[in-house]
Amino acid sequence: MSERELTKRAAELPVGQCYISRTWQERGLAHVVVLRQVPDGTMLLGLYLVDVFCLGVKNAFSARLKNDEVRPFLEQCPDALQEIPYEDARSVILGAVEFARQFGFEPDGSWTDSGTVVEPDRLFNRRFDFGKDGQPLYIQGPHDDARKIMNKLAPFVKEEGAHYIAADESDETEFDEWCDEVSCLMEDKHFRDARNEIEEMLERYPERWEPLYLKGTCLAMEGKPDQAIPLLNQAIATEPSPEAYLNLATAHQALFHLEEWVTCLRKVVDLDGETGQYGHVAKMHIDEFAASIRKSDGISLDQHFAVGRIYDQAFKNLTTGHFDEAIRGFLEVLKALPNHVQTYGNLGLAYAGQGERDRAIACLDKAIELDADYQPAIDNRRILLDAPDEWLAVQSMREIDFYGDRARTGSRRPTATRAVAR
Repeated sequence: MSERELTKRAAELPVGQCYISRTWQERGLAHVVVLRQVPDGTMLLGLYLVDVFCLGVKNAFSARLKNDEVRPFLEQCPDALQEIPYEDARSVILGAVEFARQFGFEPDGSWTDSGTVVEPDRLFNRRFDFGKDGQPLYIQGPHDDARKIMNKLAPFVKEEGAHYIAADESDETEFDEWCDEVSCLMEDKHFRDARNEIEEMLERYPERWEPLYLKGTCLAMEGKPDQAIPLLNQAIATEPSPEAYLNLATAHQALFHLEEWVTCLRKVVDLDGETGQYGHVAKMHIDEFAASIRKSDGISLDQHFAVGRIYDQAFKNLTTGHFDEAIRGFLEVLKALPNHVQTYGNLGLAYAGQGERDRAIACLDKAIELDADYQPAIDNRRILLDAPDEWLAVQSMREIDFYGDRARTGSRRPTATRAVAR
């Protein structure tokens, strides 16, 4: 199931842990995290930036994360988090939405897709108070459309039924110049100096998304995509800019997370358009990859990823010794991809694990027939033939992942683009 379909059906998934900023009631701004368990062992994460004093949901974000990606993601949150019961998390988010609507403020557009994680149409407990002393208090954020917000709030301010705190424009100019300076350092490959500046920036501006974006981009440019991904995800959760999605795509590509790579590229196109500076680049990569899949396999990109998920489950069953399930999965893959070399290779291993030597050798022979230079099948066939009749050396044979022989597309380096809000 795609991430979008999964998010639509989020209410069917069991709830895991939920977290909220420790100081949300004092500051009026809460990061709320809700985790749901997906049957394949991954987690569906919903993250919400909630202005409990005035505006309600300022941003919403959902993503499917592997278990080992959840903790790094949470650790990069600008606020210290504490656990909160799921129903309390819903009360904060939905209560803030309800309060904001009294003054004409609707949730950010990202709420439409990501709000399903907290079941927005189900009743919630009204456990918390919103506003400051019951009245809206608008504290201007760095990327707010302050004029539009104040136009809606003005009648309430006039009647002393609402209050506001404006941002200092000189501070904003200084911050923008600082971001430009860091971007230049990264472009010149002065990564250590850039990281030092970014760490200072994070200390001074822990609530902003730009330092997270810059740090993630810096790490990706240094060839550390695994460290870059949680930071870029955090930046996107607050401000889903096309630049951040493009650099996140590049980090996933470097780790051969091809489905995540394409998902991020599609988000770039959604945000920037097919003719935009970043959207054009993203669409070009998607089209090139789709064309290569269509040429080699005769299926669409989405079909390719769907088959890949079946393969991954079969591969997992193979490596854990569940050979019957592995065989069923690999045979399902071959219905869509009848000439998929790795599938024949691993199907041979699964049959070997069941003690079916003839079938195992036949599958390995088919893999070699399809690709005479396919070394894993050649090695495994030799091991199988050398094994005594009563014992098949499955543990010493080489398993191959779904993308094992896919051409490793040259990784495009992330850009040190200025972190401009969109």
